[in-house]
Amino acid sequence: MAWRRWVAPVLSAVCLTWCSVIGFVIWFTPMRYSGTSNGVPVVFDRQFSEVSGNGALPLVIPVLIAAFGTWGAWRGRRLVLAGSALLLVVFTVIAGFSIGGAYLAPSGLQLLAAASAAFFGSGRLTPTAA
Repeated sequence: MAWRRWVAPVLSAVCLTWCSVIGFVIWFTPMRYSGTSNGVPVVFDRQFSEVSGNGALPLVIPVLIAAFGTWGAWRGRRLVLAGSALLLVVFTVIAGFSIGGAYLAPSGLQLLAAASAAFFGSGRLTPTAA
């Protein structure tokens, strides 16, 4: 029965890993812009670092939210995990027209982790006095 307490922390850790990897992928993958200049088709390749006016902040925010939720899952803080899941969903919806689509799966994982924490429990077992 002890394996059930590890479901939420593992799902949350996978969410954190996914957010970190997606952040690096978005940061280093070039984006292609196409348009016309004087009637001539023009194509530009730019990296996220060149396009983002906020630097790496839009990529760091979901990682921090997921890290907060992972901490909550490992420590057995269900409300922290649930709050993190809701914040990640809100971030995904707000950023949905740019980078938010990349965070759909981590948002679902964090919601699943919060639900499993409510159902199975999460974190370390506390020793009981005999």
